[in-house]
Amino acid sequence: QSHVIRLNGEHLHVATTDAGALSFPAGYLINVPAALLRTGENTLHVDVGCKAQGGMTLPLIGPTVDLRGEFVQRQILARWVPVGLNLACVTFSLFLVALWWQRRQERAIGLFGALYMITALRNLSYFVEVDLGTAPQFDSWMHLSAHTASVWLIGRFAMAFTGQQRRGYERILDLTGIGFPLVALAFCAWDPMLDTVRRVLQPALIALSLPALAILLRDRTSGQAVPQRYLAVGLACVLVAGLHDYLAIRQMGHIGALPWIAWAIPLGLAPFTLV
Repeated sequence: QSHVIRLNGEHLHVATTDAGALSFPAGYLINVPAALLRTGENTLHVDVGCKAQGGMTLPLIGPTVDLRGEFVQRQILARWVPVGLNLACVTFSLFLVALWWQRRQERAIGLFGALYMITALRNLSYFVEVDLGTAPQFDSWMHLSAHTASVWLIGRFAMAFTGQQRRGYERILDLTGIGFPLVALAFCAWDPMLDTVRRVLQPALIALSLPALAILLRDRTSGQAVPQRYLAVGLACVLVAGLHDYLAIRQMGHIGALPWIAWAIPLGLAPFTLV
């Protein structure tokens, strides 16, 4: 999301002039030069540009010293900590993939490393505040494809970790992994930003993760029942976070809603280190 703010016709603040730049809505603490203020009525003009969803919360106006504390606190919780946690996830996922590369028989480790990497990188993309030069339509398709891939990996990981084979579930995962991105491409001409497509397909992807949760909870043969329950609880938290973000951000367009998934992926999947 980008914006241009003018006070009494003069530029006050610009956050990337390209409305197609990729970023999750962010807060800004802006100092107002006294020279821009007039006696009596002052006019504040805000232009907001976004790829798909945008908006603006009610601006808070007051002395900088009074606003700074709340602003910094929100930045820490909404951006700095989630970015740090997801960067740590990417680093850990590289370690897991490298470990799998040396021990190919540890398929569950490789699947989980790929899952951690894709989901963490997807989260990090929401905090990018520069124009990456990619088309908005491509970005939307990539996010849907990443979500689809993560669901495929969750299902495959659950079966590899428990040693179970669910042929029907495997076929559904494979068809979804190939079919959903192709369906999205097919509808690009009618739905360039894939708003309708993602509203329809994302609930299906969340639902398709539920069998993986059931597999982890019901397994009694691997000798790791208790650790698996921790992992299942973490996965359940990720699914709840995904459902919240879908409803609050995509469906309701709540501009002030914090993305739970940026916290749920690093913390919810952390129990894997226990098993």
